[in-house]
Amino acid sequence: MREARHFVKDVSTVDLHASVRELAEKMRGDAVGCLVVTDERRRPIGIVTDRDLALRVVAAGKRARETTAERVMTKPVATVAPTESIEAVVARMRSDGIRRVPVVRDEQVVGIVSLDDLVAHLGDELDTLGTALRTQYRDARHGTGLERLLEDVRERLAPVNEQLERAGEKTRQVLLRELDALRERLQKR
Repeated sequence: MREARHFVKDVSTVDLHASVRELAEKMRGDAVGCLVVTDERRRPIGIVTDRDLALRVVAAGKRARETTAERVMTKPVATVAPTESIEAVVARMRSDGIRRVPVVRDEQVVGIVSLDDLVAHLGDELDTLGTALRTQYRDARHGTGLERLLEDVRERLAPVNEQLERAGEKTRQVLLRELDALRERLQKR
């Protein structure tokens, strides 16, 4: 099966024994909100988010130089394969109550998927769909193909509607906002 395009291949990882201070510096330097904690063979053993640092270190009054990734990471870490569909990834995020999932091939971290990445991916697909529909609409206005265009729109939106139905309420709200934004851009043209 072909690898999916909806995950980021440049994933930031850290060692189990890295201090919280090192984690925060790496997050800042890499401009990321989470780090995958890996063992010496690059297998994921945990994940640390910026929220974990705030709640498990700062709010708990722990010392950043003395506290390690091992003490603040979430484990075990949920993972997905690089061939997973968007629907499967969203289902995993929803069932585990998470927003980021490392992508693993042969037990090694090869990427990461975030809910934000999925929303951006869907936005790109909707934008492409909107461009195609504008072109077809313009062509249909000059001919008799309006009914054919409307049927094509219904067919193209059916999979998007199915994805929205399976996505869960919070994800659905984000995606519906993206659809509304696309609809507004289409109306302005």
